[in-house]
Amino acid sequence: MNKITTTKIFIISSFFLLLLIGFAEAATCGSSNGISTVTAPTTNLCSDGSLPHVSASGNRWAWTCGTSSCSAIDPNASYKAPFAASEMPTYTGAGSSPDTAEVWLQWFCSSGFPSQAIYQNYEQVSCTYGTMGSHGGCPGCVMSKFTIRKKYPINGQCGSSNGGTFSSAPTTGLCNSGTPSSISGSGPWTWTCTGLNGGRTSSCFANKAVTCGSSNGISTVTAPTTNLCSDGSLPHVSASGNRWAWTCGTSS
Repeated sequence: MNKITTTKIFIISSFFLLLLIGFAEAATCGSSNGISTVTAPTTNLCSDGSLPHVSASGNRWAWTCGTSSCSAIDPNASYKAPFAASEMPTYTGAGSSPDTAEVWLQWFCSSGFPSQAIYQNYEQVSCTYGTMGSHGGCPGCVMSKFTIRKKYPINGQCGSSNGGTFSSAPTTGLCNSGTPSSISGSGPWTWTCTGLNGGRTSSCFANKAVTCGSSNGISTVTAPTTNLCSDGSLPHVSASGNRWAWTCGTSS
């Protein structure tokens, strides 16, 4: 065998050896592939120990090892979706309407509370930043963890003016809780105290004070029969000494 032939055989053998080594060392999915986890997996992603970026994708966590597409199941996917969250590691109460929850968002804490409609039923407890692109977020995205709790209903409750008697419509003491409506009527007056966060609404009222009418104080030889009281009522009129007397509400 001549020297040229030996060299060719060596080159070809080396090529196939490297090819075999390449196939043997090609990264495949690690043991995290196919598991169920509420947080984006961070270990055992690929067989070669590499840690590619993990993204939230529907109801799964997705990553790539070499030419292999790998994924894990997120059992909280349907719960986090309305919050536009990439990860919901914890919650209390029902997952579909949690009492409290931690949600990871592609959001700045400094931007305030998220604008999705579901957040109107919640209030912010805290907000902290995480590593960029972590927790299933997009590569390079700012990630923030919001701790939230549900706003509980507050029933409307009438205030101290409810059931009272006034010479004019009350403007204070309308509601102990809830939002007061505008006052209706000319006496008696009515208004409502609308509950907050889905709480009940209460109906309230106040009476108009009845005072003496324009016949009070006039001089007449006959008992007056009209304009006795401010509300138009006609109470009994009695002769009392040199006067005609009657009562309107608490007024004599």
